[in-house]
Amino acid sequence: KSRPKKSSAEKRMSSLKATFAVVTGSSQGLGKEIALQFAKVCDGETSVLVLHGRNEERLAAVHADIKAVNPLLTVCAVVADLVEHESYKRLVEIFDEFGKQSFERAFLVHNAGDHMGFVKNKAHEIDDHQAIQRFMSMHLTSMVVLTSNFMKKITSHALIKTKQYVVNVSSMSALVPMKTLALYCSAKAAREMFMQVLALEDPEVRALNFDPAIMPTEMLINHIRDAYDRDFARKLTKMGKDGEIFSAVKIAEEFIKVVILDEWKSGEHVAPCKFKV
Repeated sequence: KSRPKKSSAEKRMSSLKATFAVVTGSSQGLGKEIALQFAKVCDGETSVLVLHGRNEERLAAVHADIKAVNPLLTVCAVVADLVEHESYKRLVEIFDEFGKQSFERAFLVHNAGDHMGFVKNKAHEIDDHQAIQRFMSMHLTSMVVLTSNFMKKITSHALIKTKQYVVNVSSMSALVPMKTLALYCSAKAAREMFMQVLALEDPEVRALNFDPAIMPTEMLINHIRDAYDRDFARKLTKMGKDGEIFSAVKIAEEFIKVVILDEWKSGEHVAPCKFKV
């Protein structure tokens, strides 16, 4: 018997040719799984995947995992702290290097994060100027600067028009105020609005606020441990029992479907794995 024909959606999911993809914070967790999903769908001979993280050992392990999945894929690993401007210049250098090549599509996925803010404190108790600056530099400033450099340098050439995608890994906390998360909610809301303005000003760019819901990550574990509001921990326990906490693998699978099918309104907040606030 002949095999059934693939749908147009399945064909789009099978192989992305001439693709450039950058995933920040890809040494562990969701970023790692998103990078692995790109490795599965990108054509190795014509595509480039850029990994980023602060832990060199973890990043090297992800690099090896990706080469095992797609041996022909060009993979670059950048060790950098996005808080320090001098440190993440290496990512900008990568944009310069590969900006000379022609790609059909280019993805910048803003996934990197440090921690969830000053969860031991209420909003009015946060008063460490330097720590606040560091947090905002990591979660907002670096995103804005990297987006600018990405869009300027990974661009269309005479023979091939490059379709640019900028993805913000967002959160429900960008839309809904939550106790213990004054700075985190503020940063996420600012990122969300930046993406909406980007979509408004540059209609040809595909801007996406991707909401991964809640995952059992190291950041979440630390939050539960340190948060002054103990009701939060109890709520998370209930969410786990109700099936509202998802694995990074599951979220990454949903992510790659969303970005490849490319059916969202630019600037939209997309949450394929919804949960109740």
